[in-house]
Amino acid sequence: MKAGDILRHRYRIEEKIGAGAQGETYRAADVSNNIKVVLKVFDFSRSESWGGFERFEIEAGVLRGIDHPKIPNYVDQFESKLDGRTLFVLVQEYIAGTTIDQRVSTGKRESTAEIIRIAADLLDIIEYLQSISPIVIHRDINPKNVIIDDSGTTFLVDFGGVQDLGTNGPTVIGTPGYT
Repeated sequence: MKAGDILRHRYRIEEKIGAGAQGETYRAADVSNNIKVVLKVFDFSRSESWGGFERFEIEAGVLRGIDHPKIPNYVDQFESKLDGRTLFVLVQEYIAGTTIDQRVSTGKRESTAEIIRIAADLLDIIEYLQSISPIVIHRDINPKNVIIDDSGTTFLVDFGGVQDLGTNGPTVIGTPGYT
């Protein structure tokens, strides 16, 4: 996909902002209201097993049931065809900001007070995830999945490794060094 492409007659691609083994992530605009969104696109043809699709479905289902001000809102989910490939698309609220990883790579160093505030925000999100039923475990909290916006608000993103305790199986998912 490229900038300008429109999916589902509604979401106009602006730029690719990430890529993984089984899909890509794009910043887009909802042409019905010009609100920025994120499209997480799972390309079934790139998957080696059903596991990736199952994780995509679990992520979408969990996000549909989450309501927390520091987790981007679920917007939509749909299937699309592109060049004979089947794509599954998850749409979420776009959070303008920088990840901790991006901040560190530019040389930014936070004060002790700011680090404590970010940690407290993350603990608040984790407490919320543990309070809902079934309990949700993110499983990949790392500097690439924590965004800080211009007002200093901390957000937790990328629930691709999420597990709700209603699912079974001893799957290990996450970023080495952070799991």
